[in-house]
Amino acid sequence: MTDALAEERRGTAYHEAGHAVAALHAGPLLAFREVTIAPVPVPGMKGMTWPGGVILPPPPPGPQDPLIAKEERQVAMYQMAGPEAELVGTGHETGRRAHKCTIREKLHTGSSRDESDAYVQRAEDEAREFVAGHWAEIKAVADALLEHERLEYEQVARLAAAARGST
Repeated sequence: MTDALAEERRGTAYHEAGHAVAALHAGPLLAFREVTIAPVPVPGMKGMTWPGGVILPPPPPGPQDPLIAKEERQVAMYQMAGPEAELVGTGHETGRRAHKCTIREKLHTGSSRDESDAYVQRAEDEAREFVAGHWAEIKAVADALLEHERLEYEQVARLAAAARGST
């Protein structure tokens, strides 16, 4: 593996570990099946892949209840925890712009641009604080992803608990 590919893989591991640990702390709202640094197909875009991802279970059939404000903020912070963890772990990040767009389009709709910008900024600030406070957990998950490529929810929970116990 070239140095550039190894560095990209390392960045993906930190990025996805940031999402996974944030999801773990969000409880049932973001309960996931697995996290991976293997390529993941982009829904609706045949042949396109993301470099990794947190695999959420499919939503239950039927209409979905809208997120309440607290849940919406947790999801927004979860979105930004990935790029923030990648930045802390490697000194650079990818995907921040795409995650900001997701927050604006899916979570904070119908607002003015200024309100939307403030909402995204708050999500970034909360993600920065979360990553700093949970760095040992994120690093442990990223290291395990680099070793195993895929981790199930229970493995992430055990790694995070062990890392919390050692800090």
